[in-house]
Amino acid sequence: MTDKSRRERQAISAAIERVLAGTPRYAKPGVLTQTAVAQEAQLHRSRLVNVHTDLRDLFEARKAAQSSISASEQKLHAKIADLKAKNAALRVERDTWKDTANVFARAIQVLQTQIRHEGTGVAQNVISLPHRR
Repeated sequence: MTDKSRRERQAISAAIERVLAGTPRYAKPGVLTQTAVAQEAQLHRSRLVNVHTDLRDLFEARKAAQSSISASEQKLHAKIADLKAKNAALRVERDTWKDTANVFARAIQVLQTQIRHEGTGVAQNVISLPHRR
């Protein structure tokens, strides 16, 4: 085994570890593909697929053995669930404020009507109809 081949194998092995852990330096986190491993090892994909086939097979076996959801994906799912819960709470709070605003709007309308009637001398039990145009 040449020195270049040994360095490539070390780089690929380290890249496999980082990609499966969800902490790559160069590849997108959460992407579990051979291309991501090659990118993380800073090698062309063909070196992994055609030359270091045993490492490719090792990566595929570890990927299959690992949970179908990577650590970074699990964090994202937890964050999404948290955000959905916060969103639901905010919607409830919004609805409460809307109801409160409607109550206040109705109270203002009633008070404005009472003020108008007091100025015209119309009795409290008389409902005035709008003027025709």
